[in-house]
Amino acid sequence: MRRRALAVVLLALVACGRDVEYVGAGEVVSVDEPRLHVTIRHEDIPGLMGAMTMRFAVGSPDVLAGVEPGAHVRFRLRPAGGDYVVTRVEAR
Repeated sequence: MRRRALAVVLLALVACGRDVEYVGAGEVVSVDEPRLHVTIRHEDIPGLMGAMTMRFAVGSPDVLAGVEPGAHVRFRLRPAGGDYVVTRVEAR
């Protein structure tokens, strides 16, 4: 019975995690449109990670529209397959 209850709780946590979205801010270092990646030197992302420079996958080509190196941006990202995918980038 305990194992079954634990399994239900774990499944609920995993299901809830799918809708998690984080918001970050930083400076675009590079954009790789053909490979759908953006590298951002970002500040702390609350609840996720400290400040660093990191390359992120991008959810679609539209996300990179108008994004240029040197731009100061706010961005949204979601967990996806053990990594994080940027779903939106906007100038700040």
